[in-house]
Amino acid sequence: MHPLLPFADPERAAAAIKGAWFGLDGDARAREAAAALAKAMGARTLEIPAGEKVRYHAAAVFASNFPALLMASGEEMLAAIGITPEDARQALMPLFLAAVENVKARPSAQALTGPIARGDVETVKKHLAALEATPELREFYVALSRRAIPLARAAGADAGKLGEIEVLLGGGR
Repeated sequence: MHPLLPFADPERAAAAIKGAWFGLDGDARAREAAAALAKAMGARTLEIPAGEKVRYHAAAVFASNFPALLMASGEEMLAAIGITPEDARQALMPLFLAAVENVKARPSAQALTGPIARGDVETVKKHLAALEATPELREFYVALSRRAIPLARAAGADAGKLGEIEVLLGGGR
């Protein structure tokens, strides 16, 4: 029985159990007992296929750990242009929370915004140039942008522009 809850603050995690999701694996008896316990706590369950617990856990890491990395990266970029860490955090937080609300309200492809979603080749070029001074952040930007392209394509973004962006990012045609 594996909770899909972040435990940075155990009190908040305990309060969030009702309505949370738990992944279940093990033999039939263990899954049955875990499902009953989850139901008693007001939680929901999903079955983890045999041999897939590591992939399940990696998916949880993406959803629970990487948002902190995204925020830290934005804060770092703003700090590099002289904005205080606290101001950077406060300025980015409404954007971050609105993005989470977008993902909560609609499928990921429809929640995507920004230059990849718009097929904005020129902005991506400018971002890549601006990130030359911070290779690790540039690499992060490139990796995430590459992952955004299929979502943008699924949402109906201009295929030609997305192809140009793929080339800029070091992949594609």
